[in-house]
Amino acid sequence: PVNGGIFLPKKHVYSVAEKEAGQTAIHDGWAPGSTMNLQYLSLRDCILMYAECLANDGDLKGAMDLVNQIRTRAALPANIIKNAAGQPAANYKISTYPQNHAAFTDKATCIKAVRMERKLELAMEGQRWFDLQRWGGSVMAAELKAYVDFEKQYIPKFAAASYLTAARTMFPVPDGQIQTMGNDESGKPYLVQPEPWK
Repeated sequence: PVNGGIFLPKKHVYSVAEKEAGQTAIHDGWAPGSTMNLQYLSLRDCILMYAECLANDGDLKGAMDLVNQIRTRAALPANIIKNAAGQPAANYKISTYPQNHAAFTDKATCIKAVRMERKLELAMEGQRWFDLQRWGGSVMAAELKAYVDFEKQYIPKFAAASYLTAARTMFPVPDGQIQTMGNDESGKPYLVQPEPWK
């Protein structure tokens, strides 16, 4: 419990069959090795990134359609984990968003909804940190603060943890790159230094 609890992600943990087949580079522990052929960029990841692009561009219906595509696949019987008795291992409630759902009625809420879908769909696949970096320092700082506040209730080593400011969670854009990119025809720079680094 002092190292994060008793639960492990099941997505990439090697199977007993793999171990019995003599797969190499496998060991027990909190970070078991695996000889699985992992893809760095899955189709689900691409679809949700595209949904995020559509949401940022104001195409809320297009973003919702892509999110619903991911949810429809997740709800397929083949994707529901079952216990030894053949029953669902959890109380799964996966459904698509209706056309008039509030999450897709304005741009800010839509972006938030798509980001939550990425969190759910890509859980334990190593994408979260990079998503938070891509979304900017203030988003990451808020998420890290919420994480520390929650974990300090259960894990003693978090009791003395401090919070990171937005500037501490991201690197600045190199000044040379800003100068190289230059300005558009109206004089507006193509790249702008994030607010925490101005």
